[in-house]
Amino acid sequence: MNTPKAIKGMQHVRTIQSLRKEDSNYLKLFMLDKERARIRMEHERLTIRLEILNRRLEEIEGFFSEFHEIEKEHESESKSDTEWNTMHVSY
Repeated sequence: MNTPKAIKGMQHVRTIQSLRKEDSNYLKLFMLDKERARIRMEHERLTIRLEILNRRLEEIEGFFSEFHEIEKEHESESKSDTEWNTMHVSY
């Protein structure tokens, strides 16, 4: 029967409890490297998402600016319609 110690290379595997102080620094560096990679990937995803949101926001702002221009044109047209033209009538 194979015991864990009988498996090739298992005698070189260390547990967290058997790590020396200098070895724990390597473990900490490994964990920090993994976290750095995760944060970089998350940053990349968020940057892409932010670009998508900014494009959509620009589309919406463009729609509002077009709408306000059309409203101004309608207001100026309606003002000219309400002005009275006068003319002199002689009897």
